[in-house]
Amino acid sequence: MNVDSIAVIGAGTMGSGIAQVFLQHGFTVTLIDREEEQLKEAQDRIRDGLNRADSGEQDHGILEHLVLASDPAAVADADLILEAVPEDEEIKGTVFATSADHNPDAIYASNTSSIPIGTLATYAPDPSKCVGMHFFNPAPVMDIVEVVATEDTSDETLETIQSLVEEIGKTASTVQDVPGFVSNRILMPFINEAIKTLEQDIASKEDIDQIAENGFNHPMGPLRLADFIGLDVCLDIMERMYEETGEDRFRPANLLQQKVEEGLLGKKTGDGFYTYE
Repeated sequence: MNVDSIAVIGAGTMGSGIAQVFLQHGFTVTLIDREEEQLKEAQDRIRDGLNRADSGEQDHGILEHLVLASDPAAVADADLILEAVPEDEEIKGTVFATSADHNPDAIYASNTSSIPIGTLATYAPDPSKCVGMHFFNPAPVMDIVEVVATEDTSDETLETIQSLVEEIGKTASTVQDVPGFVSNRILMPFINEAIKTLEQDIASKEDIDQIAENGFNHPMGPLRLADFIGLDVCLDIMERMYEETGEDRFRPANLLQQKVEEGLLGKKTGDGFYTYE
C-alpha cells in the first residue's frame, strides 16, 4: 500500500501536531474539523511549530501542502484517514462511519490512547485496514508512535503503517490491542500511585515529582505530567481500563476524581496539582 496523502480529522493540539509531522516529511495533509476557528488556530500552531523546528525551508512552502477543510467529504482522496478527535467512542466511531461514506478504500487509523482499536474498527469500512497510531504529546517532538494491531488487521496494513512511522522519523512500537495498550498500562498506574501518595500526605507534590525527576531520571514528575496530559483525560483512561479489566491497580484515586469534579483539570484550566499562569 502506498501512502502519499493524509487526512487528519480533529484540529486540536494532537491533530495539528500530527499534521505538522507529516507536512515536515513531504506529505500532503488535509486537516479536517467542523469548527472553522479551530482550523485557523491549528494553522497558526503548525506555522509556529515549523518555525521552531528550523526546518530549513520557508514555512509557507511547507504549508502549501496543507489543506484546511470543514467538510467530511474532504477525506475522499486520502490514502490514510487518521482521527484525533476527543477520547469518546461515539465521536470517534461517527468520524470513521462518516468517512467511510466518502472513502471506503483508505487505511483507517486512530490516535486513541485507551479505546480498543477492535471496537473502533467496527465503524470502519474494512477492519483489516484499521490500526491504532498513538502519537505522544507533543507529536512533533516525541520520537515514538504506539502502533496497535487487532486480530483483524492485515499484515499488509501493519507493515505499511510501520514503514510510514519510520518514514516520518519516529520509532514504531507495535503492541497488542489490550486495554491501555502498553503506554497507559504502565504510565497511568504510576501517575495514580503518585496521586495516592499525595492524597495520603506521605510527601508534598514537589517532593514526589523531584524523586521521579532526580531519582528515576524522568524529565517530568508524575503529578506535573498529569497536569499536562489533563486530569480529566487521566481519569477517563483509568476508568476505562478499570471497567475493562476489573484490576484494582487501575481504580482512579479519590483525589483525582475530586480534582476533575471541581473543574481543576491541569494546565489547560490553569489549575490542577499546580497552578499555571
